[in-house]
Amino acid sequence: MRRFASIFSFILLGAFAVGVGVVPFYVLANRDRNVLSINLESAKARAERAEAEKQRIADDANARVRDANAEVDRAQKLVAALKEEQMIASEAVPLSRPGSREIVSWTAVVSIPQHASLMVPKASSIESDDGDALRIMTAPASSDPYARGELWFEILPYDAIREQEFLAGIASSTPVAFIANDRLLAGAKGISVADGRPAYILIYRASGEKKRIVYLKDLDVLGKNGAMRVLGTLSFE
Repeated sequence: MRRFASIFSFILLGAFAVGVGVVPFYVLANRDRNVLSINLESAKARAERAEAEKQRIADDANARVRDANAEVDRAQKLVAALKEEQMIASEAVPLSRPGSREIVSWTAVVSIPQHASLMVPKASSIESDDGDALRIMTAPASSDPYARGELWFEILPYDAIREQEFLAGIASSTPVAFIANDRLLAGAKGISVADGRPAYILIYRASGEKKRIVYLKDLDVLGKNGAMRVLGTLSFE
């Protein structure tokens, strides 16, 4: 019995010794596992950041390419517009400013919103002058407060839709171009569909850009060759 107890004691001591020896290894193994887990997460985070940076660089490069292509496209369009402008200017009719005797009774009109000035017959009134347009009408023929004159002149910022609307209002149109006070005005002359009067739809062009639309109807109030005299006084800043 004592021998058995002694053997059992040795077994217990051996197990205890093994247990004591295993614990440090278990602790170390657990610590190594935590370190490996942390390192793995850190590596994954670095990989994700690297991928995000790679994507950012690719997106930035693509954006730069798009911007460069857009800039090239704008430059090509500008060059084409300048060439067209030069060609039109080479064939444009120069207009001289009327002599003071011809417009002695006319009134100066200056539009700050439209960056324009011109002379108009005194039998005219300004309907509006703002950022939308400068509009000039004939003075009402009646003292009736509700009487209105006839719109015969407009300047407004260029808009392709408005240009087409103006062109739709004239028939039998032919291309025309003028140089007035060193400014190119090019467009069409036709007959007003509304009343059969001669009318001009002109585009003020400069530096390859279409800047303003000029509408002018040649009425009797303007006198002989009145439309050309008005255009001869028209100036843009």
